[in-house]
Amino acid sequence: MAQALAPTTAPPPATPSRSSRRRTRRLVGLGVAVGTLLVAVVLSVAIGSALLPLDVVWQALTAPDGSASHATISGARVDRTLLGIVVGASLGVAGALIQALTRNPLADPGVLGVNAGASFAVTLAVAVFGVTRIDQYLPFAFVGAVVGSAVVYLAASGGRGGPTPLRLTLVGVAFTAVLLGISQTLALIDTETFDRMRFWGAGTITDRPTGTAADIAPFVLAGLLAAAFCARPLN
Repeated sequence: MAQALAPTTAPPPATPSRSSRRRTRRLVGLGVAVGTLLVAVVLSVAIGSALLPLDVVWQALTAPDGSASHATISGARVDRTLLGIVVGASLGVAGALIQALTRNPLADPGVLGVNAGASFAVTLAVAVFGVTRIDQYLPFAFVGAVVGSAVVYLAASGGRGGPTPLRLTLVGVAFTAVLLGISQTLALIDTETFDRMRFWGAGTITDRPTGTAADIAPFVLAGLLAAAFCARPLN
């Protein structure tokens, strides 16, 4: 009877597991990142070289009337913002993949010859074939990036140990320096090529031709999907 009336000790509260805490932190981080992106998008559309009131910006997005101020917003600023989102996602994922592959938190696509191969191929395309548009740049850039990466990987695979992260980094840096020197030589020989490559290499997202974001979006989407499938093995 005394045992039946004795107070029972409540079980200790369950503590969240490490995986659940990690998942919560990831969700919070994702929410903060999305919120920051939305703020950046609003600022990119609302702020520019032309000082326009916020009500004019809103009218240009909801009921454009074809005026110069509305065309500036719906054309230049919106296109610039969309292009920045697409390019930013591409660069972020590319950097994450290269860092995971080389086990180097400071690595970027330039380490494995990706940028150098693409730049060299585009330089040849401009100098030899006279290409001038982004849709013409893309095939050459992709082929150059793939070939450059393959050359770096094959060169790093020679000898004992195979393509270790350190060897990939060293070979990629050396290969990048060689292609960069050749590209600069070709550009200096042909002044027109130099002018085009200087503008292309600067990487600005302002004053881009209309439809640039739409031209590169399918390739970016395909790359993001491929990266999603490769994320778990690279982690």
